[in-house]
Amino acid sequence: MTEDVTTRDPGAATRDRDDALLALRSVVFAADQYRQALINFLGVGNTEAQAVSHLNAHGELGQSELARLLGITTGATTSLIDRLEVAGLAERSPHATDRRRSVVRLSEKGRDLVAAGRDSVSGIFNGFADAELDHVVGTLETIAEGLKLETANLGWPVGGDQS
Repeated sequence: MTEDVTTRDPGAATRDRDDALLALRSVVFAADQYRQALINFLGVGNTEAQAVSHLNAHGELGQSELARLLGITTGATTSLIDRLEVAGLAERSPHATDRRRSVVRLSEKGRDLVAAGRDSVSGIFNGFADAELDHVVGTLETIAEGLKLETANLGWPVGGDQS
């Protein structure tokens, strides 16, 4: 039997949405705490960790592309890339077709650390049956797209996957 939405308590939908927003806030806070713990563990700053995430998602980026994704200047990005290289997390190389440019990508150490982090955090899905994961993935993708849209509405650049 389907529920007649005309007889449903009008406050119920609001409570459901409020509960969803509280749960989302909890996920965002937990993810931020995880990122902070990871930053502390790696001994890098927040911007460096964000750069590693972008490089992991995109493979390799030019300096100006990375700057745009991070919302910082290209000059600040030069210093950032220097710090990532010193930490052994990234490497810079000449652009394949433009001698004036360089590209940056994760080093082997950077890729290994990202993989270790992914393996560690993937355990949060252990409580789900395989059949439930399709729904979980779809829900998370929908939420991510909604957050990207809201981010763009605020005038901030949105740069694809942040895996």
